[in-house]
Formats: sequence, C-alpha cells, structure tokens
Amino acid sequence: QLAANKDNKVAIAKAGAIPLFVALLTTGTAGAKENAAVALRKLAFDSDNLVAIAEAGAIPPLVELVTFGTDIAKESAAGAPLDSRLQPRQRHRDRECRRHSSARGAFDV
Repeated sequence: QLAANKDNKVAIAKAGAIPLFVALLTTGTAGAKENAAVALRKLAFDSDNLVAIAEAGAIPPLVELVTFGTDIAKESAAGAPLDSRLQPRQRHRDRECRRHSSARGAFDV
C-alpha cells in the first residue's frame, strides 16, 4: 500500500524499484509477478513513473502476463499502465483538435 500515496510513488521510483519490478515480471514466481504487476500499475499513475516503466521494458512482460499469468496478474497487467494514463491524454488531444479546427473555421473565407 505504499504506492497509494503520490509522494511515495515518486520516492519508490527514485529509489530504483521500477527496474526491479520489471525484472520480477519475467523471473519471479507467480506470486512475485502478481505483486510486481500490481505495484507497477499503482506507480503508473505518476506521469514520470509511466515513462520510466515503459523505458524499463515493462510492456513485453506485461503483455506476456495478460496472456499467461494468474488471474490477478492478468488483471493488473491489463490495467497497467496504459488505460488509466492514455485516456485523459486522448481527451485532451481531442479537445485541442476541436478547439483548433473551430478557430481555423472561423477564419475560412
């Protein structure tokens, strides 16, 4: 539950835990893989952590867990980190596109 607090998420990442969690996704026991996927899912709610998770190579082992992991690992891997972070970004991009296209239309002759 340490990763439930925003400050803790940053501190955990700064301490170097993300690469260790990613390593557990491929080399750990079934229980360790579950715990690593859960931890990464929680850490991914911080934008900097999301980038660090991807850069640490988490995407391929998370995909592997979705296919072959335990039910808990599948659920955590499927929810980490993309769904929760990309949806708000996509909504922002959609708003920006609409805003720019409306402004552009106002100047059309």
